[in-house]
Amino acid sequence: MNEVFDLYGTPLFAGCSREELTPLAAVARHRDFGDGELVFAHNDEANDLMIIASGRVELELPVFILGQARNIPFETKGRGDAIGWSALVPPYRFTLSARVSGGADLALFPRAELTAVLESSPALGFRVMKNLAAIVGQRLTRTKAMWVREVQRSLDERYR
Repeated sequence: MNEVFDLYGTPLFAGCSREELTPLAAVARHRDFGDGELVFAHNDEANDLMIIASGRVELELPVFILGQARNIPFETKGRGDAIGWSALVPPYRFTLSARVSGGADLALFPRAELTAVLESSPALGFRVMKNLAAIVGQRLTRTKAMWVREVQRSLDERYR
């Protein structure tokens, strides 16, 4: 697998040249995950940012149902998507859980090495963090939409 090609054009690395991606690809390590395997759990320390090279990953939201902790599907991510962006954002804790659906190959970027590459090239670091802000913004928009639907449902039930 050519890591530079796989990173080129992904949302997190949009606008980056193949030359800029070479040092990023050098710090990446690949790991295969089996169907149903937990990639990371909510509130665990976020040591790696990941790009999905192949397969699908379900992001799961922790909730309590009848007093029992459960993870419910929140969003499905696929090839080229970044997961685990909490590795770049203090306090470096995962905000959701991630579980593989059907097997996946992930490119893992250890926080220390990724941060060193981004800090060594301010233009690259700015571009990546700008893209990361857009990804986080999309998550916020999705979460807000879910919250508004739930509030509306609750209000409809209350004022019937």
